[in-house]
Amino acid sequence: MTLPSYFHSNSSGIVSHIREYSIKNTVNPISSSFSLVNSLGFNSGESINIERVVEASANKDAEKYYLEFMRIFLKDDFIEGETSISEVFLERIANEHPISFSKFFFKVWMEIFYIRKDIVLSCRFINFSASIDHFSIGSQNADVMLIAALGHDSPELNEAALRAMEFWSQPQYKAILDGTRKFTHEWLNEYKRKVAIYIERCVS
Repeated sequence: MTLPSYFHSNSSGIVSHIREYSIKNTVNPISSSFSLVNSLGFNSGESINIERVVEASANKDAEKYYLEFMRIFLKDDFIEGETSISEVFLERIANEHPISFSKFFFKVWMEIFYIRKDIVLSCRFINFSASIDHFSIGSQNADVMLIAALGHDSPELNEAALRAMEFWSQPQYKAILDGTRKFTHEWLNEYKRKVAIYIERCVS
């Protein structure tokens, strides 16, 4: 794929751009408190609720990350064993901006799965997400995505969800798999059975 113009052409360009992007957009709660409040549209004379300020800031950042990510993600491809631009972007935001990341992650999943109903993009997003540490993604974010994918009619989405569950091997996945419907394709049912056994061994 052709990299966006803001990515460097050298081998470390992906990481260096996203690191620079993150640093520039990190809010210092002490030195930037007044500029943050003003930028979010609060009047200087009104009583400031810090939770409201943080929430508004997180929403604003989530929208910014969403737009940046979608520009990259729609042109990116998942190749197993290779690190993609989308994967690096997800991991960077997850680690450095966890509050905004949760909102951003949900917004991306809502867009591609529920609004666009795009199976290819949904599978790709699951694959990219599964390449990142489960703790960084967040249990709630991951579980909502995987349960939705398991319940879909698409065998491709079912498989992508099972692969992610196998990779993350979280204790709660055994119960989720036990409660999942029987798939139309027998090979998926067999794969689900093997994943459940593997998770049980990993967490015992």
